Amino acid sequence: MLTSVRVVLFRVLPPVFTIFLAACGSNSIGTSTSPRSLPPPLHSPYLYVGMESYPVGEWPNTYCQPGELLQFTLPITSASTPTVTVLNADTNIASLAVDTSGNVAGGYGSYCQTEAPSVMLFKAPLSSLTTAYAHLRNGVSWTGGQPIFNAAGDLFLPSGAHVLQFMHPLKSDSTPSQVIPPQPYTYFASAALDSKSNLIIASDYGVGVSNLLALPPPYAAAAITTTVVEGSYSGMAVNKTQLFVANPQLPQYKTARIDVYELPITASAVPIFSITKGLNYPTGIALDAPGNLYVIAGKSITVYRPPYSASSVPSLTLSLGILPTVIAIGK
Repeated sequence: MLTSVRVVLFRVLPPVFTIFLAACGSNSIGTSTSPRSLPPPLHSPYLYVGMESYPVGEWPNTYCQPGELLQFTLPITSASTPTVTVLNADTNIASLAVDTSGNVAGGYGSYCQTEAPSVMLFKAPLSSLTTAYAHLRNGVSWTGGQPIFNAAGDLFLPSGAHVLQFMHPLKSDSTPSQVIPPQPYTYFASAALDSKSNLIIASDYGVGVSNLLALPPPYAAAAITTTVVEGSYSGMAVNKTQLFVANPQLPQYKTARIDVYELPITASAVPIFSITKGLNYPTGIALDAPGNLYVIAGKSITVYRPPYSASSVPSLTLSLGILPTVIAIGK
């Protein structure tokens, strides 16, 4: 007797999973059609101000007190106060530069220092308890010239008759990777980099005349040199099309000024105009991202707004009560 067997076939379906996604701020994943906004920046940019270690009118070698590094949140007003004050236990801060990460390089002043010239390195973010994590000393003979960082974090430091290039990462045992130019020239007051990474150097002859040098990367070729002008060049600031050079000391008590050049710098370059209104011994200058120009003016910081011309006047003044030496702007 045959027994019938019934075979039943089952189709196995893949499991179905239901995923619930909760919105969790800007890191959430979901299907919402509402627009996503970018996270805000970590903080506003800062204005850094190096302060003298002695009152105006005092002979520096008889009044040696610690200098200060002040940090102001931008934009400033005429009533702004420092968000951070870093006390430098050695001497006044004579030069400043800020890299793209907000780390600060500050050169020792020439007065009152008890050791060889060096550049103090401070890691971001700064606080009132910040101390230098390293000092650049190798090859450094002078720190009064305004240095500049490139986008990679390399430091270009005017030091007497040369500009020293220190490659990142910067440490106390760092040595210059390049001496620019190889042959001594004259006293270099400041360094700047334009949008094409050309190195621009302000040269002060010490006899009432100054000029500019320009070198394309890798900075080994002969420098382009401009015609000399009256005055003693000091700090510089650069935007995409113009170079601003502080000129605080002119012969025969002429009015101090900020000389403005068109970029790129060529051998025939001369100032296209000068800003003279509202200045009082302008040594340090800096530009912020919107293009505002910050200038040391005596015991104050003055701010000029673009566009710039010979008729430019300050839009605001921040009084500090004591003489600032250098300024820089960065994160």
